[in-house]
Amino acid sequence: MADMIQKSLSKETDNAFGEKLSTPIKYFPKWTEFPDFATLVAAGESLSEAKQVKVVNRMRKAAADQSAKNEALAAAGYEKKTAKNDLQIRLRDAVKLIRLDPTVSEADARERASTLLGIAWEDSEDDE
Repeated sequence: MADMIQKSLSKETDNAFGEKLSTPIKYFPKWTEFPDFATLVAAGESLSEAKQVKVVNRMRKAAADQSAKNEALAAAGYEKKTAKNDLQIRLRDAVKLIRLDPTVSEADARERASTLLGIAWEDSEDDE
């Protein structure tokens, strides 16, 4: 049996549970990987044939469900809102980019984005 492969990364995150951090936090995940299928089987971590069939069928069902849902929503005239088709999303995206400069406040970024794009905010947050 081959030895397990030790892996690690050096990463950083600039958000904590959806909240923007003023300073990125570094973290260092470590894990082991199987070098081959035989080692995975020997360790008892492989899926039985029945479980493999179940997993693949669930993935296929989920993909078909999402595809059919998207088609039905499109046929009913609904489309996913994106920066390409929704001005408020475009404004929010611009604010996120402007806020990459930590010296810019949320209110200032909202004002700059609105001015830059020539789009007014629909909510009342711009009045703050």
